[in-house]
Amino acid sequence: MRLSLQKQTQIFLNEIQSYKTGADTASIARSAFSHYSSSSFYKKLKTLEKKEYISVLNRTNGVINLRILKHNYIKHNKKNLQYKPIVKLTKIQLKVLNLIKKENNLKEFEPSTFEKKYKLNKLCIFQMLKSLQKNKAIKMKKIKEGVYNVEIFNVRILGEKENREQTEGNIYLIQNTKTKNLKIGFSVKNSETRLKQLQTGNESKLILLYTQTGTFKDEKSLHKKFLKFKLEGEWFKFSEKIIDQFKEHKRMKQ
Repeated sequence: MRLSLQKQTQIFLNEIQSYKTGADTASIARSAFSHYSSSSFYKKLKTLEKKEYISVLNRTNGVINLRILKHNYIKHNKKNLQYKPIVKLTKIQLKVLNLIKKENNLKEFEPSTFEKKYKLNKLCIFQMLKSLQKNKAIKMKKIKEGVYNVEIFNVRILGEKENREQTEGNIYLIQNTKTKNLKIGFSVKNSETRLKQLQTGNESKLILLYTQTGTFKDEKSLHKKFLKFKLEGEWFKFSEKIIDQFKEHKRMKQ
């Protein structure tokens, strides 16, 4: 049976994720995808980039370094693809859901005990649980009076992207010593560690020019600010204006 174009794309994304080099980065070699024709491989890659599931950072000697932007599809088996349904929760609902995930015994979950444990007396906890069930984030089954079996569904919370944008980390400026091009990137890890990851598969020497604290959102703001210098992915044509931006930030922090 021939798979639909959408499912083929999903399978390809899952294959890419098996070559992850970091939390949201991957390095793939064209040779590792020899089961695809050259035209099919690059067409699927372009489709994922167009859908903003990936962002190609650079290509060197048949190795493509990219960032995985979305994780809507979690795994693929021989029978079908399994999806992460998307649910929308309020901040309070998300807080309660995260607390539920910390509980050890969800087979005999007692809302009243849970309420006292986390001092949620100001909330109508049972109604909150009902709302989570209505939004298909959890499933509750009554075992006996005051005791429930709770199942947490594997879902993607609408708003996680926004939360990720506020995650603090490091914004780095890396330069390719051969082309002089600049890379403005973000990493929750040490910038030196990120430099080593990027150097893998890149024949030109990369150097870390500047690093500063910031968020994923701050990185995107810089990308937008220097859009006219953009080459591909997070790489930009060398400009003193970009250098000055990082110098100025460093001066203000001193």
